[in-house]
Amino acid sequence: MERIVEVATKYIGQREKPGNMGFINPEFDAKMRTVGFINAQAWCAYFAELVWREAGQDTAPFSASAFKTYLNYEEAGRKGSETAVPGSLVVWRSVKNGNRGWTGHIGIVVEATAENFKCIEGNTNKAGGREGIEVALKTRTYQWKAMNGLQLVGFIHPA
Repeated sequence: MERIVEVATKYIGQREKPGNMGFINPEFDAKMRTVGFINAQAWCAYFAELVWREAGQDTAPFSASAFKTYLNYEEAGRKGSETAVPGSLVVWRSVKNGNRGWTGHIGIVVEATAENFKCIEGNTNKAGGREGIEVALKTRTYQWKAMNGLQLVGFIHPA
């Protein structure tokens, strides 16, 4: 778990080219493409997969979709948890007018308390949205219910 946090931390500040057209840093761009990133795609799940892969975790259940990644891990017998621990994946689902969609967002937990947790997320912004421009450290609350925005789905712990 410590290794996952270490890997995620080294990428803080990496930025995309406008319109999700790749990444400013050529090394980071090349690494993101090895996990499947294609220009114009949302990339938070690709970032989480890159971090877990570099840290030696099983990434077979990953998908380009954050929410589908969560479902894939559950189908593989890695049930989600309501407890955040450093190194775990945190997954949200998009909600609009109380209706849950198929899109979402994913990050890597680096610290957790009973009140909130800190995570490193790819494709985020200052407002904490799922469409952003950089890898950033965010402080999040346990938002299990939402009418609009991101609703917490759960945490997938490292093996």
